[in-house]
Amino acid sequence: MNTETEDWQYEKLLARVSPERRSKAARFRFRKDAVRTAAGELLLQRLIRANDGSLVYRYSERGKPELISHPGFHHNISHAGCYVVCVCSDEPVGADVEELRPVDDGLAENCFTKVELAYLGEATDPSDRLSRFYELWTGKESYIKLTGEGLSRPLHSFAVRVGDDQAWLESVDGIRLPAALMLRKLDAEHALAICAPRLPDKLPVSVMTLEQLLQD
Repeated sequence: MNTETEDWQYEKLLARVSPERRSKAARFRFRKDAVRTAAGELLLQRLIRANDGSLVYRYSERGKPELISHPGFHHNISHAGCYVVCVCSDEPVGADVEELRPVDDGLAENCFTKVELAYLGEATDPSDRLSRFYELWTGKESYIKLTGEGLSRPLHSFAVRVGDDQAWLESVDGIRLPAALMLRKLDAEHALAICAPRLPDKLPVSVMTLEQLLQD
């Protein structure tokens, strides 16, 4: 999604979201950040078919948003680079999208478990190592967004495991956690993870431009 908008596009975007989201957008210094947060809600409106800007939120003790106006819908929004991701479910859900940028090795040492560091260390090619880092990172972020714990739960207190055709979550003792995990590359520079109690075998991912999102 191109976050560089014309004034008329930006005003149209803000006019179609809730007062709370307009207020949040106004607090950002850079327009691209305001566009992302407003676009996230517009995606949410489309997914739950509530296109009148009437969404009303409440927040958990640790800040996870819930929809008062549409009980029974769970959602999670994430954005990075040129992507804004919104996932909806009838159960709690977590999502994380990240732009693949170089990271300091110390971050992995502080946040990953021994099995994750071993998985990371198997990659000899720098690009493969970076890709594996973001598989693990987005998987962890999506899980703590699912549970609503946020960073109150240390990232090294559980592990993301990646197999040939699936990914899953374990405790540090090797016990599988009761959550399904999907890892996917949106393109060569963006990684996505979605976590929920259950996920379908094939989870469709649709990509829209901002222009398509703003169409009436």
